[in-house]
Amino acid sequence: MKSFLVMFLVTIIMTKQLAQALDCHVCTANDNDCLNPVRCPGLVIYCKTIRAYSPAVVYKSCAASCTKDGVEEIQIKQNAKVSCCQTDLCNGAASRSSGLILTGLLSVFWGLFTLGL
Repeated sequence: MKSFLVMFLVTIIMTKQLAQALDCHVCTANDNDCLNPVRCPGLVIYCKTIRAYSPAVVYKSCAASCTKDGVEEIQIKQNAKVSCCQTDLCNGAASRSSGLILTGLLSVFWGLFTLGL
């Protein structure tokens, strides 16, 4: 009975994960479509970003694995950095939270400075 219950719970969890498709930003070589999210196919588990700096290009895609696959140009592939994430639209623009924190801290310090503390 315990094994049936465990199998049942595992099946429910797996079914829920498969039913929820991942949304990612998808684009190639700095085109303007990077801002348009795409619903990925069911077996995709990563939003992937590949960045190369010489030449400077960015590829964003849905991916089943976190590798440099999908970059055919050997010059780009050799110096590319791959990053992957597993939440909706996580491969978008860089996070703004660090900038907001810095702005907040600077405001606090400025306020303390002007008060003479």
